[in-house]
Parts: sequence; C-alpha cells; structure tokens
Amino acid sequence: MKVKAAHVDEIAEGKSKCVKLDQLRILLIREKGEIFALENRCPHFGLSMEKGAISNGSITCPWHGSSFDVKTGANVDWVNSVAGIPLPKWSQKLVAMGKEPQAVRTFAVTIENGTVFVNNASGSGTGIGAVSVVGGTLGGNGSIAGSVTVESAGNLAPGN
Repeated sequence: MKVKAAHVDEIAEGKSKCVKLDQLRILLIREKGEIFALENRCPHFGLSMEKGAISNGSITCPWHGSSFDVKTGANVDWVNSVAGIPLPKWSQKLVAMGKEPQAVRTFAVTIENGTVFVNNASGSGTGIGAVSVVGGTLGGNGSIAGSVTVESAGNLAPGN
C-alpha cells in the first residue's frame, strides 16, 4: 500500500521529519539527496529517534547511542552512550540489558510530482530502503520518459 507522507521540500538535507502513517511513526530522512523511511522506534527500548544525529549514512538514537544505516536499517553500533554521554566499554552490555543488536525497520519510498509516498507502511518485514531514478525526464504526471536506470537499496520485498 502506498501512503502520502510529505512533500520533498519539507525534508531538509541531513535532517529527518516524523510522520504518522497507518498507526506507525515513520522517520523520513534526506541523506545525500535521497529520501529514506525508517520506523521511528529504536529497537533497543522502543524510543523515538526523531532527534537523532544523521551523518555518513546513519542515524544515531539520541537516548542510548545505537546507530542504524538509513538505507538498510542495519545496526551500525549498539548502545554506547546515555543521553549523549559516552559509556565505558565495560558498562555498554549492562545498559543494553541483554538485548542483542537489531536492525530498524525500513520502508519503500517513491516520489511523484514532489510528493513523498511510503510503501508497505502497514506491511511487515523490511521494504526497500530507497529508490533513486537516474536519467530520464520527469513528466507532469509523475511519469519518467527516456532511458532510465532504477537503483535500489535494501531488500526487495515480494510485490515491490
């Protein structure tokens, strides 16, 4: 299912915008010109990542420092701080409370006429992290004409 989420101009480079779609809070993130969609829920304690720092292709949970790849949702670093204060290595497993590193859920994104749509917002599993269309000409109805290459990041779910 494709759900209207925002206009591309509402998402600044290197920033996120939180939207609620199908009872899920989704973070729309613009990184290096691409827009990605992740569930706004850190798998460590389920807290919001809306105020997390975005850099080098990842978002860092502001609460316990876990980082996730914005394209794939893969865990990059797991529980290394508390409210931005670094933790010594010996205490990181204590703060993680026995939880193993986990990925954050991602969703497919499409852009039509400047509108960002999130696909599979009510589905389960991991969708496409991002889709870039390289080449071609964008038509007034959102269609693309000419030679087109579609590049995707993340896992392609059945039906996508």
